[in-house]
Amino acid sequence: MGARVSRPESDVVFGVLELRMSDVDASGVGRGYGAVPPGVRVRVRLDDARWVEGDRLTVLADVCFGAGAVEVVGTDAGAVADVVGHLRRAHSQFRAAEVEAARLVAGFASWGAV
Repeated sequence: MGARVSRPESDVVFGVLELRMSDVDASGVGRGYGAVPPGVRVRVRLDDARWVEGDRLTVLADVCFGAGAVEVVGTDAGAVADVVGHLRRAHSQFRAAEVEAARLVAGFASWGAV
């Protein structure tokens, strides 16, 4: 009989949602994307875009918040850097708001208000 090989569990399995910046609607709706499930990675394709409108960046930040990672791919280094910087700032603000909200809820709970 052959020896059984025991394979360890792998932590490298993950989902990737790929979207094009052109699919992010500036009116506030990601075309069919909705919020990314927590832990799923997102790949954003800028293609040949040299800049991205602020409204689209805001929608993208909302859609991607909670993702396991966000990868921005494009052919213009400046555009990629701008999108990455915007996402980092927005997500930092989102996390700070979550911490503040949790602090307020804990404060209300200690008063018996919750």
